[in-house]
Amino acid sequence: LLPRKTKNPQFDISFDYTSDTMHSSFDDLSAWLKKQELPESVIFKVRGIAEELMSNITRHSENKHKNAYVDVRLVLTDEAVTFSITDDGTPFNPIENKDKGYGLMIANGAASSINYKYQFGQNMTTVIVEK
Repeated sequence: LLPRKTKNPQFDISFDYTSDTMHSSFDDLSAWLKKQELPESVIFKVRGIAEELMSNITRHSENKHKNAYVDVRLVLTDEAVTFSITDDGTPFNPIENKDKGYGLMIANGAASSINYKYQFGQNMTTVIVEK
């Protein structure tokens, strides 16, 4: 990931398209969230949304892009947890496809907002969960 300076706490991680590295990265994200002393309801929402989006990326791209990566960045503010997930897999809009599975339906309902764009050969999803 490109380094970014911010006064707010942030978490950055990159992983390749395998289930093992996705689960390890998700465990790191979960541990970081717990250290931030966020309300359990916010941690639950962020974890659920991130897990759904991250697992969809690895599930649909794992066999197609052996040397590809996913970047995840979370930033905390007083009002919200904002996170972005960027990958160079097959174009997949989690907003337009929210009716194709319970996980995406739940993720879209739990987020305060989800924005998606496909640009420069990358899926770029930004999620906001208000505290």
